[in-house]
Amino acid sequence: MTPEERAIALLSRYKIKGPPVDVAEIALEEGARVVFQDLEAKVSGVLVQKDKTATIGINALHHPNRQRFSIAHELGHYLMHADRPAVFVDEVLVHFRADPPDTADYREVEANSFAAALLMPSAWLKQDLAEKNIDALFGDRPLEQLARRYEVSTLALSIRMVNLGLLAGIKID
Repeated sequence: MTPEERAIALLSRYKIKGPPVDVAEIALEEGARVVFQDLEAKVSGVLVQKDKTATIGINALHHPNRQRFSIAHELGHYLMHADRPAVFVDEVLVHFRADPPDTADYREVEANSFAAALLMPSAWLKQDLAEKNIDALFGDRPLEQLARRYEVSTLALSIRMVNLGLLAGIKID
């Protein structure tokens, strides 16, 4: 099952039909406690699993939109990568999100894809855009409005829309 399919299945299981998605509640329902802590600026979130319990640590100093994406990202690790840990520290599984994209492994890519699909499902975005024309060359106010609706950053929304082929005016080489 792809990260996108996993996210859609999760939304369906919890009967979530529109934004914003309460990712902290989903994490809790899935068995992962979410705690907010002052972390280093470069660390957005951490997943710790020990003795069949899971805790998602989120940087309390980051913007709430960033925190939501981090919760979704760490939830992706929890649901998809529990059997393939990245690092063990004192018998604790820890997934850090501070790796630059060029060194990120497939687990980071999958967790990002899962988070984007969970927070911004393609069907919802397509429905929201059905009668609107958003073009990055003509200002970002519509993007800001849509980002507020989904409670994500305009950057996360832009990346998601480009990846789905829904955003015109940007050429990615």
